[in-house]
Amino acid sequence: MQYAKYYLMSNANAFGKLVAQKRQELNLSQRELAQRVGKSATYINYVERGYNPSAKGGEFKPGVEAVDSIAKTLKLNANEARIAAGYAPITAASEVDEETAGIFRDIDNLPPERKRIIKKQIRAIVDTMLEDEDFDFNYVED
Repeated sequence: MQYAKYYLMSNANAFGKLVAQKRQELNLSQRELAQRVGKSATYINYVERGYNPSAKGGEFKPGVEAVDSIAKTLKLNANEARIAAGYAPITAASEVDEETAGIFRDIDNLPPERKRIIKKQIRAIVDTMLEDEDFDFNYVED
């Protein structure tokens, strides 16, 4: 897990630091990220700083839906983002290896029509594999 160090930190704002680093790696401004996730630039600033001057005690913790949306937009591992933000991971059963997760992230970034087509093709392949014990895996090269 490339961002594991963030949720091992004792710092209460591990998620904010993770978001700020990834946003900067992608050369996005807070305003650009905010537009992509449907939030304000002020909201993203609060996330990154872990601070909201209007909140009791000043601490700012984004909701799990916002964490998931920001993670998806920045192409972060959803479970790592949730853990860094102080939430439980989605489920151990939904975890996949990094290569598979990368493929699904790429599919998720396709235009809707292409996404629909690829999902339909994947479903057909998986269904065939589940139904046919003699399915020939050799036609696909590694």
